[in-house]
This record gives sequence, structure tokens and C-alpha cells, in this order.
Amino acid sequence: MKKLLLPVSFAYAAAVKIDRALTAQRHLSKPVISVGNITWGGTGKTPVVIALARYFSAHNRTVAVLSRGYKRKSSKTLVVSDGAGSMASPEQAGDEPYLIARQCPQAVVMAGTDRFAAGSEALSKFPVDSYILDDGFQHWRLARDLDIVCINAADPFGNGCLIPAGSLRESPAALRRAGIILLTNADRVDEVRRTQILREIQRNTDAPVCLTTYVLDGVRRIIDGTALPADRYREQPVTVVSALGNNTGFVQSVADAGCVIADCKAFRDHHWYTADELKKMQSRDNGIFITTAKDAVKLKSLLCSFSQTDGPDSFAGRWYELGHTLSFIEGENLWQEKIKPFL
Repeated sequence: MKKLLLPVSFAYAAAVKIDRALTAQRHLSKPVISVGNITWGGTGKTPVVIALARYFSAHNRTVAVLSRGYKRKSSKTLVVSDGAGSMASPEQAGDEPYLIARQCPQAVVMAGTDRFAAGSEALSKFPVDSYILDDGFQHWRLARDLDIVCINAADPFGNGCLIPAGSLRESPAALRRAGIILLTNADRVDEVRRTQILREIQRNTDAPVCLTTYVLDGVRRIIDGTALPADRYREQPVTVVSALGNNTGFVQSVADAGCVIADCKAFRDHHWYTADELKKMQSRDNGIFITTAKDAVKLKSLLCSFSQTDGPDSFAGRWYELGHTLSFIEGENLWQEKIKPFL
């Protein structure tokens, strides 16, 4: 199959090169920091966007996050959050913009395919100091002042082929455009493999590399935010439900939290759950369910309407989200040096 798809990958690469040659970048009047990757999904961009937005908010800067809002159920440019408590619904916003808005309440969050238009609208309505371009490494139409690139240590370059023959959006040579690289899930590989990955990165760029991981930020019931004590989620088997670019990585996170995994239900990234899917899960399992924060924002309203009761033993009451935050193993000083000029 890979050989059959290689001609399509070559055509894709040629089309990207032509598009960039013919596309004039547009500049917003405030600094733009892009967070992106060179592979298709599963590199942990969203926690990085959240960490970056929180950093700016902690320094009393108004940041606007510009997201495409993939698979949202609205089409026009949308103010997902005004940074002061007013938010669109997950369906209107899309799962990732809504999650960013929920976890970064002081940030302005915009959803729209035309990120320049979204950024211009944000500046016309709010006192924006800077922008974060979510999933922006390949969004050539908007100029940026810094490119942060996330590379998943567990699968840094896929099979080495461009999509659709592989998972690469661009070849590793594109890393020369990066201002800083975050090697995510760096604790998931041994030192020998980590050294190999770093050498491959350094063959393509002089950008500094930070080693990062994701630390557990609690297990909370979706419908009301109640924390689940560790002894509860470790004493009974759980069903893991996720719709990510890297479902395997999330399953490993649940196992690392000390859970005994009874079953896994994996869906395509950005999947919107249905009542029928939940009914099937209800009929087959009486234990607890653990999902991602990104999935939880899509499941909450469905769970609340699905069950007549919301007690801890009800079906809706047995769904929990596992939260993670970005943590630096090495290089936090490099990260701060790169982003401080934009405060």
C-alpha cells in the first residue's frame, strides 16, 4: 500500500511547494507565535498551546488563540471565548478551541479557517497583545514571529513518508523554519533512542530542543468536576475511551496513572459521539470510564441528557476525564528565553 501511495505523496509535496510559492503571507499588527508539528496529529500540541496561553495570562497579557476549529458545527469566523466568561458551545467551537477556552479563561479564543481574518476580528474587539496560532506550522498564509514545533518522541517521523503514504506533513528538513522544538513524551523512550531522535533533529535545524512530558492533573467526573480519589480509580477496572491522533499514547497514560484497563474504545481524532455509541457502552460495562479532556467537552452535554440521574453510580456519573499538563524535563529556560520577548 505504501508503494502505491508514494506517487500521491510526491504530488502532495509538489502542490504544497507551488502553493507556498504563490501565496503571499499576511502580517497581523501584533506578534504571532505558532505551535505546530510535521506529522499528522498525536504530538501534544494542545497542552503546549494551553501552557503558552496561561504563561501570557500570568504576565497580564491578553493573548488571542487562533484555531481552525476542525469539525466544528459552524462555518463563519467565531469568537469562542471573549476572555471574560462568555463562551460558544463545544459544537459551535470545535473540541480543541473549546477545551483551550475552558482551560485558559483569560484568553481570547477564535475559530476560523482564515486565521488572518480571525486575528483581525479579535484585535478589533479586544485589547490583544499577541497571538497563538494553533496548529500553524503549515498555515503559510499567516506570518509568524516564532514557530514552536512539537515532535512526539514515541513516533517522531512516522515511516519517513509524506501523507498519504506516511504521516509526515512535511519532511524533517522543514524543521529549519522552527524557532524552538519541544520533544514531547520524551520520557516514553530510553536514552539511546532519545539521542537518535535528537541527532536526526539536529541534522535539520539549529533550533534549541526542550525535552517535555505530560504530568497527571487529576481525574475528575465529567458532569460536575468532582475529583476521583486515586484509590477509587486504581481499585477497579476501567474502560478507556478516546478520539485522538494518538489513542495509544492516552491508553499508556491511563496505565501510568495506576489504572487496571479492562477495555479500550478508540475513535478517529475529533470524533463526535452519539447516543447509540453510549448505549452500547452502557449495556456492556458497569465500571467507570476514563476519557481525555478534549473528549470530555464533547461528552458532557450528551451524558447529562442521556441519564435520568447523575449520581456517582449512574451511567453518566461513572465517566471521568484524565487531565494532563505540560512539564519540562530539560530546557525550560530555553523555552522562556524564546517567548519572553513577546510579553
